[in-house]
Amino acid sequence: MVLKPISCLVILFSLLLPSHFINAEVNNEQQAELLEQKVQGQLIWADLYSADVKASIDFYTNTFDWTVKKLGEPSSSYHIFYQNGSPVAGLLDRSAKRDKTNKALWIGSIYTPNVAQVINESETKGATIILKPHEFDFFGNRAVMADPLGGIIALLDLESSNKKRRKDVDNHWGWAQLFSIDTQAASAFYAEAFDYQIEDIKGRDKAYYLSKNDNVYASVIKMPEKFPQRDRWVNFFEIVDVEKHLAKAIENGAKVIYSSPEQQLAIIADPSGAFIGLTELPAPLAMGTK
Repeated sequence: MVLKPISCLVILFSLLLPSHFINAEVNNEQQAELLEQKVQGQLIWADLYSADVKASIDFYTNTFDWTVKKLGEPSSSYHIFYQNGSPVAGLLDRSAKRDKTNKALWIGSIYTPNVAQVINESETKGATIILKPHEFDFFGNRAVMADPLGGIIALLDLESSNKKRRKDVDNHWGWAQLFSIDTQAASAFYAEAFDYQIEDIKGRDKAYYLSKNDNVYASVIKMPEKFPQRDRWVNFFEIVDVEKHLAKAIENGAKVIYSSPEQQLAIIADPSGAFIGLTELPAPLAMGTK
């Protein structure tokens, strides 16, 4: 089986499948069903939880030329980042009471049409539920959990929300990588939760791809010993000219965690401590595999 990486996709409505996958005779209903199957298990959105919303807005708007707009009522703390007029990420206040390690944290959202079911089953397998299933105005039904090894991830159901908003979202979150203290246990947990298939990454010991419907959505590799030994997801944002944006990020106060000009990718910690991956279009399959 040949696995295909997911590149820059516009969620659901602008998503284009290869020409051999959908032919002209397939009707709209069948196309919609195929599109939904293709994005199940995919990283489709990410939210930045920040203890200093203003500082986070300053960094990301100055580094990536994003714009920002508050969503909802004046009292709402939820903001949307835009790139070229399209929504690309969320931003909200992170309570200081939860600030145990960093001042900010990116949390990626995986699409699943069964948020409550996945959450309930994951809890029985040792996951901690941070936010129970709830209506997320911008997309639909959502929940947040920490897996048994501490990796934090959100679940999102696209089907129960405003279709016009989803149509306008430009999904640049084409890749996610889990740094784990136990890659086998972590891979098994997510394979069961999201019905992923697990495949070995050639040339790396106990490193794995997580795939579904012949598409690779994430990788799981060993957490380096120099970092706190708790699982951590890093979500990769697809951009043009990684090196240019990396230099700008450093200028604006970010720290480089990893950089590979050959692979055209990097991982940075923003000034508030949130890790984010940067990758050139299309996203590579995994860090360090070439």
